[in-house]
Amino acid sequence: MLLIACVNVASLLLARASVRGREIAVRLSLGAVGGRLVRQLMTESLVLAGLGGAAGVLLAVAGVRALRTLGAQQWPLGADASIDGAVLAFAFGVTIATGLLFGIVPALRSSRSDLQRDLRAGGRGVAGDRAMGLRNSLVVAEVALAMMLVVGGGVMTRSFLELLAVDPGFRSDHAVVFNYTLSTERHSDYVPVYTGILDRVRAIPGVEAAASIKDAPLRGVGEIAGFRLPGMTIPAGQEGPTAAILHVSDGIFRTLGTPIKAGREFLPTDRGDAPLVLVVNEAFERKWFPGERALGKTVIAGGRVRAEIVGVVGDIRQRSMAEVAVPTMYIHVPQNGRVRMNLVVRTRGEPLAMVPLVREAIRSVDRQQAIGSVFTLDDARHDAVARPRLLMVLMAGFGVLGLSLGALGLYGVLAYLVNLRQREIGVRLALGADRRRVLRMVVGQGVQLAGVGVVLGLAGSLALGRLLAGVLYGVDPADPILLALVALTMLAVAFASSWFPARRAASVDPAVTLRED
Repeated sequence: MLLIACVNVASLLLARASVRGREIAVRLSLGAVGGRLVRQLMTESLVLAGLGGAAGVLLAVAGVRALRTLGAQQWPLGADASIDGAVLAFAFGVTIATGLLFGIVPALRSSRSDLQRDLRAGGRGVAGDRAMGLRNSLVVAEVALAMMLVVGGGVMTRSFLELLAVDPGFRSDHAVVFNYTLSTERHSDYVPVYTGILDRVRAIPGVEAAASIKDAPLRGVGEIAGFRLPGMTIPAGQEGPTAAILHVSDGIFRTLGTPIKAGREFLPTDRGDAPLVLVVNEAFERKWFPGERALGKTVIAGGRVRAEIVGVVGDIRQRSMAEVAVPTMYIHVPQNGRVRMNLVVRTRGEPLAMVPLVREAIRSVDRQQAIGSVFTLDDARHDAVARPRLLMVLMAGFGVLGLSLGALGLYGVLAYLVNLRQREIGVRLALGADRRRVLRMVVGQGVQLAGVGVVLGLAGSLALGRLLAGVLYGVDPADPILLALVALTMLAVAFASSWFPARRAASVDPAVTLRED
């Protein structure tokens, strides 16, 4: 985006210098020093860059305020955004550098102009082949950069939509999560406390289901443990198979809305004095029992402890929406308790409306029990795509701005070209040239410049796609359909940008133009 803006500035300064060619030639012929003219033109360039930089800072302040107004619920990554001294210093440095770097070439070209040619020129400006070629090159670069931004925005948007379509393995609606940690000083046996809390919460009117899980979906997996299968030999010095471990209560899969693929989920009768049982996810079954059912198989954990797999459930995305579920073993809390748990409550109505009642139910079991964070599963799912959403909005916004700047730059060059060639066009029309031919000539030149930019932009987009590959999900950054659509869009915008200067060229009155000259 900065490069596109800089190219626009350079193109504007070149056009301005060309229009002022006669004035500068007169001053040079009267003895003006070239160095003083360069300083004057550079000062004008810095003033222009300074005005743009100031406007940019104001827009940035407004943008940051908008992000902070939306708050952490909508934009977790932008809630703490601010503009400090370092940001302002960077903006100031970029502004000065832009004014200097992209103002020096037009200034030097103006101070070394051809006096005889410039003095003969009229007020419409002068332009040699090299100057016109430089302006055309700037337009081509602008279109290429704009196309890269539009492709980047399109790829990020498609990636975000693919991510939203992912099945997380649970129902996020009407579900609220309470995080709490039991006191080791007050409770020597955790099972009665967990059971008591679940009984009280399940009895609340409006609660459809309630259960506990050590790590809530999309909030990570805290434990990875090793295990063995009967008959498996692990060579010395090598690690055996591992899987994520999640401690849960009975009813957790019904509460989450996760389907049971085979067998059953945990029952209240799966107590500590009952045979040890496990529930595994489909990822575990696919990896360790390929081509067969895991149901009824035995897993050896903790060295010698044997547990039977009594159920297979659908995969739940524990870490992120973009990361596939890892092989997971679910352990029933009464058979292996944990201090820290998350209580998941599914309600029939608004889940947050049940928060006071659930808090009271928990404290009815232990008045001193502290409750940590409270969030809905909708919040967890929303937060899980916060970063991709922010990247998508930024890239899409930059793409729209880049496309607008590219169209503006092309329009400016063609409008300047029409003004420069007004006498030539008038002569052509006076000699009987068809106005439609003049129209096609100007539009064709604009589309031709855009076409070269599109070709270069395609190459740049492929390179950009490789850089974005790490943050994309389910999208090929080199998707030919997307690239073709963006290319056609760029050419259509180029046609529209060329149309108005072309109409102006075709409406030139030969008599008026020739009389002026």
